[in-house]
Amino acid sequence: MTNNQPQKPRILLFNPPGDEVYIRDYYCSKVSKTDYLYHPTDLLYISGRLKENFTVDVIDAIAERFDETRCLQLIKEKDYLAIVFLTGAVSWMNDRVFLKKVKEETKSLLIGSGDIFMDPTGQILKEYPFLDAIILDFFDPSVASFLAGQRQGLTNIFYRNGNNEIVGNCERRTGYFEVPMPLFHLFPNRKYKYPFARKRAFATVLTDYGCPYKCRFCIMNTLGFRQRTVDNVIEELRAYRNAGVREIYFTDQTFGASKKRLFEVCHKMIALKLKLNWLCFSRVDLIDAETLSLMKKAGCHTILFGVETATQEILDRYRKGITLNQIEKAFQLCQAMGIRTVGTFILGLPGETEKSCQDTIKFALRLKCDYASFNVPVPRVGTSFRAEAIQQGWTSEKLEPMCQAYTYPVLGTDSLPREKIWRLRNKAISEFYLRPSYILRHFFRIRNYFQLETHLRGFYFMIRGMFK
Repeated sequence: MTNNQPQKPRILLFNPPGDEVYIRDYYCSKVSKTDYLYHPTDLLYISGRLKENFTVDVIDAIAERFDETRCLQLIKEKDYLAIVFLTGAVSWMNDRVFLKKVKEETKSLLIGSGDIFMDPTGQILKEYPFLDAIILDFFDPSVASFLAGQRQGLTNIFYRNGNNEIVGNCERRTGYFEVPMPLFHLFPNRKYKYPFARKRAFATVLTDYGCPYKCRFCIMNTLGFRQRTVDNVIEELRAYRNAGVREIYFTDQTFGASKKRLFEVCHKMIALKLKLNWLCFSRVDLIDAETLSLMKKAGCHTILFGVETATQEILDRYRKGITLNQIEKAFQLCQAMGIRTVGTFILGLPGETEKSCQDTIKFALRLKCDYASFNVPVPRVGTSFRAEAIQQGWTSEKLEPMCQAYTYPVLGTDSLPREKIWRLRNKAISEFYLRPSYILRHFFRIRNYFQLETHLRGFYFMIRGMFK
């Protein structure tokens, strides 16, 4: 029997190759510190939007370790209507050369998502004529409508019309929304790894979009803040559970920003006996004994907290909205509950001195967090921090490769030049991780080969990064 149904147009979701392990998704591009890599969030959720009307392929060249030659070969094997790709400030200088070549050799539509495209006017399209469109919200259904030929009523997408004019808009929203189940099986799931996950196979889940908090160095508060309905989140979790996944990385900027919703999600996970292990980002001012107890019962084993600095004046200046006392109490509560903690720190924010950075290093040791991430300041596109940095002459308007992890700092001040910030960052890593007591404590926590491999790889790439 012959199938006379027309073939669906084919779309490629593409994470381009690179000379580093680049993480480009969710408008926060960086180099992976310890060779970790989770699912590319933008592409993951776009896949669910496209599955009804298109045939979808995925090439994650970072996960697969494909080079440019291999990628171009794979792309040219099929006739793609469009290629939806990821990029970021950390890799754009190289990405743009390869993407231009892809455009020249395939003629597919090129549609990009990434932090460098977050200018709400879409004018970057004028600089790069090989781009056909850019996405400003990967949860928005407009990308699917655009690919289907619709040009009216689109939101959060910029493109060229028939007169080569830049058309589109940026709409930041609030409230609740739902998304279709992603095409999880298309991604190279066994190639993803996360240092704080307890199991090798895991799924990456985003339950909201944006952030309600106002940290000046972060782009997330410029995106608006929307939350998926509880039932929509649970539907995705149940699908992963039924597929054999037992570990979840919630990549929300602040998991549980709404305590009521956090309680609803956790209670449903418990009632349905999902028995998932999971980790998340949160804030120290949202944590109390009742909340932690419920989260642990629902499967939470690790929480990442943005500490940033040990100087209250710096926390206030950058609108972090927390106190040093809240930080210490939250870490103590987690330790009492048996939940692992990860503290993230920024060394060298404008206004800091060498002494205040030294105080932050000592604070990280005093908190007794299980892991610490020491970063350098990054003036991200779209943040008020970037506007201040340009105005003060700390950085230029020119788009430079930027990374908070292992790229040499792009920003320095009179009190803390870039080379001193870099030395302080390396000092922080060595003083935290090379303590004999720390090494022994983590060695005796190892329970299986996967954990041993994770620790050894993490140690290797940490040391390697210090000397780059």
